[in-house]
Amino acid sequence: MIFSPQVPGASPCDFRASSEFLANQPQRMNQKELYEKQAKASAVESASDIPLGRREAALLDWISASLRGITPILEMRFAELSIGDGQLSRALARTIPTARFDCVDISPSRLECSRQMALAESVEMAARMHFLELNLDTEFGRMEREQYDVVIAIDVLEHVFDAFRFVRRCRELLKPDGWLFLRVPNLCYIKRRFAVFTGNLPITSSWFETPGSYRSWKERHGWDGGHLHFFTIAALRWLLEDEGFQCNAWRDIGAHGEAARRIWPGMLFGNIAVSARKLR
Repeated sequence: MIFSPQVPGASPCDFRASSEFLANQPQRMNQKELYEKQAKASAVESASDIPLGRREAALLDWISASLRGITPILEMRFAELSIGDGQLSRALARTIPTARFDCVDISPSRLECSRQMALAESVEMAARMHFLELNLDTEFGRMEREQYDVVIAIDVLEHVFDAFRFVRRCRELLKPDGWLFLRVPNLCYIKRRFAVFTGNLPITSSWFETPGSYRSWKERHGWDGGHLHFFTIAALRWLLEDEGFQCNAWRDIGAHGEAARRIWPGMLFGNIAVSARKLR
């Protein structure tokens, strides 16, 4: 059942008054506007290509090592969902010089920046990279089913509206035995537990600017960076396995002291990275 908002002075059944009331309310920011604001806040549209950071380099090594030995790796087709500045896709394109990449994002600014960076580096590499603007909540159907060997979704699942549908769609994109590489924040990380214990918010994204200030969230980044969902290792494992994946490895890619963190991953992993294979 759908209810109309109660308009002062109007009957609860006065739908015309309700419609007029809604039409006169301030416009809410939509998803595309939010992520365009984030892109502009990080100056992505004018950024220059910089060397991979520690975590990005670790992601590249992890994905490359996981795929090593799979044939024919040189003919693989990749989809990276929400590419950010596109560094990871470009690094993979350098590492696997004949693979093809579909680079997806909701932000046209990010996509154009990534396209220009690829062209500046190599016309041949840019020709292997297709840039696709779409909303992963509403336009996933525009992507071809069972055409991808690898789907990469780094720091995406916590942003989408329907986590179940997103994972199901990732499976539909993959060929039989295809690979999904996924990363999300770990709600149970010890720092976040301590934040709750001390009466503070368990931040799963970043303050971005001034620690403890919500101003940048309000003006540019959205509440907690636009994160909508929380995950633990157990919850993520259940979700992936229920949607037809076999989980292979759990990591906190690029974290300092990762080997020690594996002693108690549920408590010590700040982020949960998992490689999962589509079951036939």
